[in-house]
Amino acid sequence: MLGTPQLSWVGNPVPLARRQMRALLYRLGVTMRPVARDQLCFLFWPDLADGVGRRNLTVLLNQLRQALPLANLLQTQGDLVLLDPGRLETDTVAFADALTKAVQGGTPAPLVAAVELYSGPFLAGFALPASAEFDAWVAQERQNWERRYLDALALLVDWQSERGAYAEAIAMAHRALAVDELAEEMHRRLIALYAATGDRRAALRQFEQCVVALERELGVSPLPETRAVYEAVRQGQPVNAAGHSHSSVSHVAAQPVAVTPTTGLPPNRLSLPAATTSLIDRQAELAAIRARIGSPQVRLLTLTGPGGSGKTRLALKAAGEVAAQFTDGAIFVALAPLRDPELLVQAIAQACGLKQSNRTALADHFGDKQLLLVLDNCEHLLAAAPEIGALLAAAPKLQVLATSRAALNLHGEHTLPVPPLPLPDLADLPPLATLAKVPAVALLVERTQALNPNFQLTADNAAEIAAICVRLDGLPLALELAAARLKLLAPRDLVRRLDQRLALLTNGARDLPERQQTLRATIDWSYRLLDVETQIWFERCSIFVGGWTLAAMEGLQQQLQGHHTGGAALVDVLTALTDNSLVQMQESHEGEPRFTMLETIREFAVEQLARRGATAAVAQAHADYYLNLVEPWAMNAPDWLANMAREVDNLRAGLRWYLSQADGTASALRLGKILGRFWYWRDWVTEGRWWLEQIVTKSEGLQSEGRANVLSGAALLATVQGDTARAITLHEQNLALCATLQLDHQRAGAFNALGTIYSRQGDFPRAIAYLEQALALARQINQPEALSSACYMLAGILLDQGRELARVRCLFEEALAVARQHQLAITESMTLAALGITCAFTGDLARAAELLPTALQLQRAMNATMSIGWTLQYLGILAFQQADYGRAGQCFVESLEATAQGGAQFIVPSSLEGIAGVLSMRGQPQQAAQLLGAAEALRAELELHRAPIEYTFYNPILASVQAQLDEEARQAAWHRGSQLSATQAIAAAEAAVRRR
Repeated sequence: MLGTPQLSWVGNPVPLARRQMRALLYRLGVTMRPVARDQLCFLFWPDLADGVGRRNLTVLLNQLRQALPLANLLQTQGDLVLLDPGRLETDTVAFADALTKAVQGGTPAPLVAAVELYSGPFLAGFALPASAEFDAWVAQERQNWERRYLDALALLVDWQSERGAYAEAIAMAHRALAVDELAEEMHRRLIALYAATGDRRAALRQFEQCVVALERELGVSPLPETRAVYEAVRQGQPVNAAGHSHSSVSHVAAQPVAVTPTTGLPPNRLSLPAATTSLIDRQAELAAIRARIGSPQVRLLTLTGPGGSGKTRLALKAAGEVAAQFTDGAIFVALAPLRDPELLVQAIAQACGLKQSNRTALADHFGDKQLLLVLDNCEHLLAAAPEIGALLAAAPKLQVLATSRAALNLHGEHTLPVPPLPLPDLADLPPLATLAKVPAVALLVERTQALNPNFQLTADNAAEIAAICVRLDGLPLALELAAARLKLLAPRDLVRRLDQRLALLTNGARDLPERQQTLRATIDWSYRLLDVETQIWFERCSIFVGGWTLAAMEGLQQQLQGHHTGGAALVDVLTALTDNSLVQMQESHEGEPRFTMLETIREFAVEQLARRGATAAVAQAHADYYLNLVEPWAMNAPDWLANMAREVDNLRAGLRWYLSQADGTASALRLGKILGRFWYWRDWVTEGRWWLEQIVTKSEGLQSEGRANVLSGAALLATVQGDTARAITLHEQNLALCATLQLDHQRAGAFNALGTIYSRQGDFPRAIAYLEQALALARQINQPEALSSACYMLAGILLDQGRELARVRCLFEEALAVARQHQLAITESMTLAALGITCAFTGDLARAAELLPTALQLQRAMNATMSIGWTLQYLGILAFQQADYGRAGQCFVESLEATAQGGAQFIVPSSLEGIAGVLSMRGQPQQAAQLLGAAEALRAELELHRAPIEYTFYNPILASVQAQLDEEARQAAWHRGSQLSATQAIAAAEAAVRRR
């Protein structure tokens, strides 16, 4: 299978007519290990239902069994399929065995045989066009075998160089460059080898070839160490045949980092590689590492975290700080280049400078040494983790500091998560000097200045720099790559391009491992360590937005049904994803864990899901699951808003999917009804209205109850935004539709809403007429929500008019009783507040003081932002009537703050007038008159009329200001206020209250 695939039996070719049969044989033969049926089904038929895929596999297995020379060459063991390892041989297994024997035996002979087996890329020229999954597997295997081949050649070059067999070493180096001409280290080795043979011309020519290859393919120049070897050859100076200084150990198989005696220390003290960049932040993590390394109970400490989180840099810094505690120092081994777990012991032995590289020799070497062993990037060698445990058992004074994206799962292991760097708060950016000290910002700025010394963090680019840090999740590697882009792009241009962050963040430092030279490669490294089933679920989890639960994954699995869902237990899948730092677990307030992905990782998973062709099926299943989840939730339940807020990002994603599908209208209407209520009560009016208008447009011409619900919701949000013309249009369309469909409940709601709109326009006769119709209809159909709403709205209009106040209290009491009887928590909170302000306006201050705090407490428990703003205003009015002006001012300010995030602009004028009253009572009539002018201008802008009942509060305030100012001064202050925007007026009001 290495090269053009060939199949023979006792020397004679074996023809297999069907390409799919050959593909199955290659998959089973590559390792000669059993393969699960589920994995084979996914490899060949990923889009078919599990049952169909298994039936297809059974047919294919029977066909292959019949085509082979002996039927029992193909075997099954329960759910596993395998080839008979005693009667069949493959070059891939022979290659792997030879590599293992060479490493364990410390002899090159098996390697020579191994490299001769490699006659070309894995399955060269073979493809399975009907199966993208199989071709993706081939591509990955092809890469793996090429890397093993290059590792084997590198080992041979080293061994032959040490023996002085320079001609053989040169031949092997050229074979390596024939496969990877950009392997600069191999060019460097060849330059040195030619110099060692006295062929100076060939050495210089090799350097020129290196320059041409790097310039042509990468547009870069050779590294300084390569140029240093070239300059030494050119000037006739001696060069080590290994192509580097005597203090370094070659990259063979593991690329262990150089270890040399440290000046002023005993000869057995080993040093760590010097850091080339500063470590930003991480003081808490460093302290934790120092404490644990200093404890004799901690023999193995593993730093875990996602790729690019800075584990290696942190480990080096920590090891440097604690190395003095170890009599025999510290040694660092970089394991990322290894492909075979069996090379782990070899890598550690090489880093220690040992000739023998088996476990016994290594254990003897460590013996009673007091040594810190730093093993970097262990995640892909977990199968060899027991070797680390064996070394710890054999060497009682040895301590290991490991970095890995997954825990090693060894007895006695301690783990320390390495999270991304702390981020700035985009909603509340601190002053520039403070922002510069936020770790993610500090790292980005420092690395950018290293490439562009003229770069500065300024007031003009602070928001963009902060946004870059947040969009990149504070991952140090991502920030390093972004710094390289900021050399050419302005911060605002980089921000605009971060929707394609994986494609953008490339060209990392060339002395970094390949897996860290692009953001995609870093994540891909972790992805390829997963088994097939976990890869599938990693991709599917990218469909979640804002976090998910295990129950959500199970629901997604049920929704997918006919699609391949795999045999792995989802608990095991989540464990694997969190262990590999691809998913983070967060404890929720409810105790049920929620899971999240960093956005950089999620983008990669989204790409993989699309490549698999599964995006549509998973997006549909995700949307359907969340719609079915929230639809049964009672909208008036006390915890409804909190539950909705927890899943709102997933619900938005579901709604976006429905709107994008031709057949998604009915589902969009169902979800829009629920979200419309949520957006209103959370005061997310602008967002909510935009979504609902999209649904209204999509459902144009549809005669359904769902459309009636969304028309009502869109009209409500238009009303809150002050767009009364659009609100009336939507309500009238709704009334006509409800009459056609005989939807009396919705008609009652539309009558209520229209009554509210006309009351705000000052057309009280029409408002009351609509509300009386709503009340009569609600009592006729005996619908609790419609009845409580109708009572509430009619009472509110009558209260505004100052009419029939006895009836007003009766209507509010009826609405409150209905709400409590039917557990309509939101309606109850609103009615408590309305009844409270009625009592305040009618002189029953004691009853108002009882009702209003109860309403506020209930609203805050639900986080019903819209209601909170009104109730705080009512509490301000009550406090003002009680002459508690300090408390009144505070309530009015809190009312404005509660309103700031949403669209409840109608609250603002009355709160400004309330603050004006407080300032007037404090003897600040100029500021009071200015706020009254601002409030009046805002009322005119919103077409918001002051209700007659409001004059009982407003007139005394106006009279107080007029009594303290002459007409000219009052008019001037009033005019200044009328020129302020709403934002400026609110800021002025809040500042005036707080100055006191």
